[in-house]
Amino acid sequence: QEVAASGGYMMACTADHLVAAPLAILGSIGVITEIPNFYERLTKEGVKFNTITAGKFKRQLTPTKKTTPEDIAKTTQDLEDILVLFKGFIQRNRPSLDVDDVATGEIWFGPDALEKNLCDELKTSDDVLQDLLKDGHEVYSVTTKQGSDFADLLTSVEESAGATTAAGRLLDGALRMATSARGLDGMGMGMGMGMGGGGAYGYDAIDAVREQARQRNGRISDKYMLYRDEDEFPDLM
Repeated sequence: QEVAASGGYMMACTADHLVAAPLAILGSIGVITEIPNFYERLTKEGVKFNTITAGKFKRQLTPTKKTTPEDIAKTTQDLEDILVLFKGFIQRNRPSLDVDDVATGEIWFGPDALEKNLCDELKTSDDVLQDLLKDGHEVYSVTTKQGSDFADLLTSVEESAGATTAAGRLLDGALRMATSARGLDGMGMGMGMGMGGGGAYGYDAIDAVREQARQRNGRISDKYMLYRDEDEFPDLM
């Protein structure tokens, strides 16, 4: 509908029939890396940054290391190798596409992308849905239940378990350790899921909440909505 560029096009090209909106952006088939370098500034300030490696090319471009021609050459070669893999993936999934012609890092809007064979048809997502309805298909709108913020969950568990009791402090500590290990400390569950996938729930923490729920009334109340749907924890529903 809007953008299928670079890695986005890498995913989109696996479709059997690729539909793009007229103003959508497609392409950007290329590889890039960029990093600021503070070596000269650090040297001027008398700061020496030590990096110890094993392996000739373990480090090339870093913010603190003096960049050498060898670093540039090796990094460039790495990018070229990645581009070969990128192009190969697109060619296998969209064999009708002249990959060499479009693997320049350029982007194209809908009509030009269609001409380049980056897509098969120009149509908005609304038009696609309308056409499906006209053909007799059933179209459903699917939404997900929004879970509570994990920081709120910690507070709720603390209060219900009794933060001043030994059990409350133990539960609080277990929850914080589990979420910290999962990279969720201070984040909402939505962000955690996006960064860590299914494992981002922090299952040790969930087990503690489930056990507390069983002790109270055998159910998880609304404030502990850590599941995606009611089938995930059927024994508590």
